[in-house]
Amino acid sequence: MKKNLLTFIAIISIAFSTHAQIIVSTYAGNGTAALTNGPVAGSQFNQSFGIYTAKNGVIYVADTYNNCVRKIDGGMVTTYAGSSVAGYLDGPALTAKFNQPLCICADDSGNLYVTDFIGQRVRKISAAGIVSTVAGTGIAGYTEGADTVARFNYPRGITIDAIGNLYVADSWNHRIRKVDAVTHEVSSYAGGDPVTGVQTPGGYVDASDTAARFHTPCGVAIDSLGNLYVADAYNHRIRMIDTQRQVTTIAGSGTTGGFSDGAALTGQLNTPTDLYHAANGDILIGDTYNNRVRLLSNGMLSTVAGDGIAGFVNGPALTSEFNHPRGVTANATADSIYVVDGNNFAIRLIVNSTTGINEYGENTVSVFPNPFHDQINVQLSPGNNSCKIILSDIAGKIILEQIIKQSEFKLNTNTIKPGVYLLSIQSSGFILNQKIMKQ
Repeated sequence: MKKNLLTFIAIISIAFSTHAQIIVSTYAGNGTAALTNGPVAGSQFNQSFGIYTAKNGVIYVADTYNNCVRKIDGGMVTTYAGSSVAGYLDGPALTAKFNQPLCICADDSGNLYVTDFIGQRVRKISAAGIVSTVAGTGIAGYTEGADTVARFNYPRGITIDAIGNLYVADSWNHRIRKVDAVTHEVSSYAGGDPVTGVQTPGGYVDASDTAARFHTPCGVAIDSLGNLYVADAYNHRIRMIDTQRQVTTIAGSGTTGGFSDGAALTGQLNTPTDLYHAANGDILIGDTYNNRVRLLSNGMLSTVAGDGIAGFVNGPALTSEFNHPRGVTANATADSIYVVDGNNFAIRLIVNSTTGINEYGENTVSVFPNPFHDQINVQLSPGNNSCKIILSDIAGKIILEQIIKQSEFKLNTNTIKPGVYLLSIQSSGFILNQKIMKQ
C-alpha cells in the first residue's frame, strides 16, 4: 500500500501543476459526536484520532472519545473492539475496555496494536478478536524495563518494524519508546528529557538517541529501511530517527503558530499530530492547528487540502475546510487519502476528481447517457445499494451532493446549464470520478 501511495503523490503533483481538481468530501461521519454504526453516510464518531488502512482496504479508526476501535468495510461502519465504556479490560474484542484509544498500527498477521492514551498502555487486538496488554501498568510515569512494570506518560503514535518491534511516541515523557518483540522490554529509543509530565516544556535538540530532545511527540511512522519519522507536535516540526538512532529535523522551522509552504526547513507547521510515510520518502501530515493536510516531498512543504480556517466545507481542496485534522492514510490502490477530521467528528476523503477511478472494475457502476440532457441514470452492481453522489462544475464548485440508498436512480439535471461537469460516486466498495457533459 505504501508503495502505491507514490501514484497518488504523482497525481497530487500533476493536479496542482495543471490546475486539475483535488476534491474533498465527507467519507464517514455526519458531523455530530456520537457512536452510530451502519452505512458510512449515517455513521457517527467522537473525537477520533488515529487511522490505519489494511492491505485489503479495510479501514480501522481509533474512535477516541467513544473508547473503541471502529472498522469501515464494504460501506459499513462497525465496532471492531471496545465496549464504548471507558476502562481497562482485556478479553474478547467487543467486551474489552479501552480508555481513549489514540493510534493504530498492524503487523503482517493482521494483529492491531493500539495506544491506550488515558489507559497508559499499549494494547493488542489479535486477528482472532482478543484484546491483550502489550506493555504498561496503567499508571502514568516513566519506568523502563519489563512490559509488566514499564510506565508510559500518555502514549500517542505507534508503528511496527519488520521484525515486530513496536515504537511508541510517549508524549509527555518526550520520548520515543521501543517495545522489543523478543524480550518484551520497554526502553527509550530516542529522547531523554529529564523533566516529564503533562504540560512540561520538553525540548528541541537534534542529536543521537537519548541526547535528542522532543516536545510532545505524537504521530510516528517507519520506512522500509527502519528509519522512523515523528510528528513533534509542540516543536512544530517533523523529525527523523535513522537506524543509528541519530535524530534530525526534516521539516518545520519551529515557529509557534505559523504556516507557510516552501523549503522544508523554513516552511511552517502548527502542531502536527500525525503523519503517513510513502515508499519514496514523501510524507503526508495532519497539520492540526493549521487545519490543513500537508505534503513533504523532495525537501519542500506544500498544502494538499484545507484553507486554514476551522470549518466543515467540502469541495476543491484548497478552499475546503477542516477542524483539527489528525490521522492520515491512503486507500489500498492509493487513489485517495483519508483524513480523521477530529472536531468535525468525520472521516474526510481527498481524491483527484479528474482521474477516472473505479477500484473494482468498470461494471461496478454505470452512468448514462453521456452527454446527457435533463437527467442522469445511475446503476450500481448487485450488492451495492448505498453511495454518495457529488456533482461539481469544472471549477470544482459543488452543485449537488446527496446520499443514495438504492441500486438504481435518476438525477434530475433540468436546471443545470449545458457544459462539462464532474460526477463523483463514492462508496467504500468503489470510487468513480467521471467527466460528464450536458448538451
